[in-house]
Amino acid sequence: IVFRLRAEKVYCKILPGDAPVERLVAEEALGLVLAGGVSGSEPVRLDGQLLRTGMPVLALGDTAVAVAGLLGSQAGEARAVNDVDTLTFLPSRITEDLGESERMFTTVRPLGRSDDLDPLAELDGVVLGVMHKSLDIFALQCQLEQNDPDIMSLLLQFCLNVCGATR
Repeated sequence: IVFRLRAEKVYCKILPGDAPVERLVAEEALGLVLAGGVSGSEPVRLDGQLLRTGMPVLALGDTAVAVAGLLGSQAGEARAVNDVDTLTFLPSRITEDLGESERMFTTVRPLGRSDDLDPLAELDGVVLGVMHKSLDIFALQCQLEQNDPDIMSLLLQFCLNVCGATR
């Protein structure tokens, strides 16, 4: 993700996954991209303080399930897919001009809705991505693939439109 964003002339930095929240705040980051695998198995554990910094957050892959859980979404049981299917993006600040994306899914965990969350993306009516209604927090169970203009567009829109980064 970092290399692809840098190729688009967006400054970004890699920090260890266990970096304390205080370090993230001290770095004066404009936003935070959390990336995890796409196994759909045991959800990643995250410090809830990350979401209370006021910093925009985009969680991809398995970290999306953890972030959604911290926001009140109840994730369903992991379901094996092991097939190519079409992900439908719903309108948001990071999905402009994105409609559908053909993707390989191995495992998915349906995300539950809550009063504070709207769907961000769906797979056959199953919510795989959510966005907070009033905070700049987004969670999507996809990763950036090798040749992936859709997730790259989503990442750039997050950086430029939400975080206020410049090129």
